[in-house]
Amino acid sequence: MTTEPDTEVATSGQANLNTITGVTRLVQHVLTTLQDASVTNVEGKQMGISECRESKIRNGENGVLSYASTVGRDPFSFRAPIDTAFLQTALTS
Repeated sequence: MTTEPDTEVATSGQANLNTITGVTRLVQHVLTTLQDASVTNVEGKQMGISECRESKIRNGENGVLSYASTVGRDPFSFRAPIDTAFLQTALTS
């Protein structure tokens, strides 16, 4: 549904897509719209997501941190609640 935040902002003109909150709202809106339109289970086919991951960054860090710095945050156990919440949201949306 989205690409890199700076690309989304440049192509859509929506500055809020350069924030975690803005992208989350967009994804929730699209999923809700698809579900309300009954297109998530057409002819017995369920909707799928080809790539889904969370980045452990703050809004102010978006586009500032390097990729290595961002993914370097993934393995720490204190971030497990973030991972759990993300997966639960992805599975129930």
